Amino acid sequence: MIKRMLIRISVFALAALVGMMVVPVRWDCGGIVHGTLFDGRGGFTYTSCTSSDSSLLTYGHEGYVTAVRQAVTVIERNEKLDANGNKIGERAVTIRFNPERNRNYASVFWVDERIVSFVDSTSLKYALQHEGVLDR
Repeated sequence: MIKRMLIRISVFALAALVGMMVVPVRWDCGGIVHGTLFDGRGGFTYTSCTSSDSSLLTYGHEGYVTAVRQAVTVIERNEKLDANGNKIGERAVTIRFNPERNRNYASVFWVDERIVSFVDSTSLKYALQHEGVLDR
């Protein structure tokens, strides 16, 4: 009796674990902001999202180049290319510390003429994935 019960519990736990691994990550994007920068020189948009596995993600665009936040680690710095392989700007991947939240964030940002686009996330994997989504 106990053996059967342990087997059933084990099967249920294994099925639940497999189900959690197979389910795709869902995103809840509730914070969307847009407007003009305080000095009037350009516009901006920001979107803030939370994933089903509790990772945070923010992406946006600014109308002109602002000072880049100080990075803890620069992982990669190279050229940003379009779908045809032509250079369209500069690109960097960094890890930086956010003292307000006491967490590290991965940042991917690129400059295309006078537009700075970026993706910030608590997950480097998600930041890189969403860079590809924004390129489409």
